[in-house]
Order: sequence, then C-alpha cells, then structure tokens
Amino acid sequence: MSTVTRTPGQRPHWCLDDQPEEPMTETATGAEIVTWSRYFAPKGVSWEVGIFAEDRLSLDGLEAGPTVVRVFDPECDLTPDEAERFALAIIDAVKTAQNAH
Repeated sequence: MSTVTRTPGQRPHWCLDDQPEEPMTETATGAEIVTWSRYFAPKGVSWEVGIFAEDRLSLDGLEAGPTVVRVFDPECDLTPDEAERFALAIIDAVKTAQNAH
C-alpha cells in the first residue's frame, strides 16, 4: 500500500493511539520524524509485525508518509505453531492496513 490517503499529522485510520510515538531527528537531513504505529505480535515471541506511517517535518514542510508493514523476523527456528502465529500476524497487519476505516 503506497498511496497516502491522510493529511500530515492526521492519525491513520488503523492506529489505535491518538498521538504518534515520540519524535526523532533524522541524522542525515535534520528532519523531524514522528511515527504512527500498531503492533500485531503477542507477548513473548521472538518476532514483531507492525504497521507504520511516518510524518516528516523538514524545511519543505510537513509530509505524510505511506503506510508500510514491517516484519522483524525471528532469528531462531519456529515450531509449526509458532510459524503459523507469525504468518497470521502478518496477514492481520496487512488486512488492517488495507481495510480498516
């Protein structure tokens, strides 16, 4: 999903939090970046799945970035049940990013 359908600073429809994460500064450009996020991994697993969108404040103004799904894969073997939970979390994140309004 690469189309941005929100205005800069607007909470994405899929985000459960009213405010973005704490801003950070991009070292190379000095742009301030705020990140909207939602996570789909249960507690205690060795992987992470999330939906993210970044707003960038630079000298050119505030820009709303596209929604992306990030998968932080496990660095260990998974049992079949664990692998299924991992795959289902990815599917849940993708469907949420595409369909929730």
